[in-house]
Amino acid sequence: MKHQDLVFQFLDYRLHCNEMLMKNGEIIAVLPKELIALSCLVANSKKIIKKDDIVDYVWQGG
Repeated sequence: MKHQDLVFQFLDYRLHCNEMLMKNGEIIAVLPKELIALSCLVANSKKIIKKDDIVDYVWQGG
């Protein structure tokens, strides 16, 4: 589940997976593990993801 090259745009937000979250062009401070978890959830928004898979993804560093 590697997503580092993906970019998602939603409302005023832009998520550069595993790198940064921006709102209206300004970077939002997000802790690294939270950013990785958000990236995992957004990149897999059309799927059901098991809690264990999310935990594994986050703790492996995305």
